Amino acid sequence: MPRRGGGFSLLELMIVVSLVGVLATVLLDRLRYYEEAAEKANVEYTISAIKSVLRYKLATLMLEGRMQECAALVGQNPMEWLDAKPENYAGTGTNFPHGNWYFDNTNRALVYAPRSSHYFQTDAQGARQIRLRVAKVTQKADGPSTGSCQEAGDSVEIQVQRYRWF
Repeated sequence: MPRRGGGFSLLELMIVVSLVGVLATVLLDRLRYYEEAAEKANVEYTISAIKSVLRYKLATLMLEGRMQECAALVGQNPMEWLDAKPENYAGTGTNFPHGNWYFDNTNRALVYAPRSSHYFQTDAQGARQIRLRVAKVTQKADGPSTGSCQEAGDSVEIQVQRYRWF
């Protein structure tokens, strides 16, 4: 009886290749999930930093008795207030590549288009973007705002377009 070689049979090789394929698919899906989760965390950190710097600017104006100047913050590019801009801030204009922040001068809004948007949804039709702007709003009785302006009941705040990520 002839002795069989020490290699894999074709069936064993197909099973191993199938298992490796399944594991690679699961690994790549998890990798995409964690990559998008990291992008979301970075975006939320940037939004939080912008809100904090607005509070700081409003507090400075209030302490210095220059509350009439807070209305001038409306429509400004909040990235200009940050000492260290994010690496993915592309400047002003329109239609920058996904994964970048940019200030849209036309709409006076800061825009972020997610690079990975598999788990991203927005209320805006068709646009897969996060838009935020500095706006003057009338203060509601049901909650505090970012800061008060010169006129009673008005405030300046960062308005973020509704979105759901995950």
